[in-house]
Amino acid sequence: MHLSQHPHRYLFMPHSPNTIEELSECLAGRNSAGNAVAPASGDTHHYIGATLAREAEPLDLSQLAGERFYEPADMVASFSAGTKLSDVQLALDAENQRLDIDPGHPDSTLGGALAIDHFGPRCHGWGTLRDKILGLTYVLADGGIVKVGGRVMKNVAGYDLNKLMIGSLGTLAVVAEVTFRANPKNDTEGAWLFEFDDLNAALEAALKVQGSQLEPVAVVVFDQQAASTIIGSEMVKSAQLFVAAEGVPPFVEHHAASLSELVGTEMTRSIDGTALAAIWSEWHHRLHCRDEAPIVARFGTRASKCSHLKDLQTSNGLVLYPGRGVGFLNVDDIDSLQELRQKCEFFGGYAVVHWSRDQFDAETVWGRPRPDFAVMQRLKQTHDPNGILNPGRFYGGI
Repeated sequence: MHLSQHPHRYLFMPHSPNTIEELSECLAGRNSAGNAVAPASGDTHHYIGATLAREAEPLDLSQLAGERFYEPADMVASFSAGTKLSDVQLALDAENQRLDIDPGHPDSTLGGALAIDHFGPRCHGWGTLRDKILGLTYVLADGGIVKVGGRVMKNVAGYDLNKLMIGSLGTLAVVAEVTFRANPKNDTEGAWLFEFDDLNAALEAALKVQGSQLEPVAVVVFDQQAASTIIGSEMVKSAQLFVAAEGVPPFVEHHAASLSELVGTEMTRSIDGTALAAIWSEWHHRLHCRDEAPIVARFGTRASKCSHLKDLQTSNGLVLYPGRGVGFLNVDDIDSLQELRQKCEFFGGYAVVHWSRDQFDAETVWGRPRPDFAVMQRLKQTHDPNGILNPGRFYGGI
């Protein structure tokens, strides 16, 4: 959706800077006047986070797009933050390289993906953007232009400021340029499905895969509803394990030959080629914007503790990335979300609203702030003392 489709969130028509200098001037002026701004490019992730605490002027970053530099021999590239991820991948594809991040919305941009720390099913092997960013150029609320990092990965003395911006929903600064490490494209990929009688058995199998000598790129556990929604798999049993690998053909074949014995059950389906490519491309939409659920919750907890979710009355549509300790679950209402949140927090985890048909305040979306929230408040005060950047959207109403 485009910014103009959300008039209830904004007070003014969007401003669209063409250069970093114009972006700096724009922010400095709004900051001096105390006017809030809501930075976005494709606005494809507007559903993540709380409703804005006050009306804000939309700041359209889509004109800050294009390649800054690309050095294929060093596998390092830099693009403006408003560049669509599809255009980034197209540029890298010409050199048989890619940015290892699963596709999101077709109009997703590099800056938007960074703001939400976008990841997909192949995060098990690929990691997330936090693992790939080498440098950033961002603009503070007062118009100050900051450059951090560089073109190579170095040891960091102190805190890596790149990571401070990743996942902050544009509440600390506006990212203008992103430098990252590219990766070579692989020759072959394949995926395999295994069914289990219950969630515990599927989780145990997933942990066996993770603890083995195999190096899969994706390890995902589904319940019946999620398997049907996301990969079109009609299951007989109640839980399913999805494992994918990529690399040279012998490497992928080794995974196919080893998995059944490792997990203790026969493979129910093998997927490769165009069928697997289609699953990857549709995964984001089918997971994050489910027609059958009023709320999709994202939760984090240790994989070994996820079996307690089966006791929830609305425990359906479960998708779990056990290697990351992150999962998604359909919930019917806020009471069901609170029940999930209490169960996850009991084991040291969390549960938040990831997608919803409705908008909610920060405490409903993120839960009550933890004791260490004061650190986040100090960071916000340092970077955006007037609170003009996406006010109220992030954790604790930041």
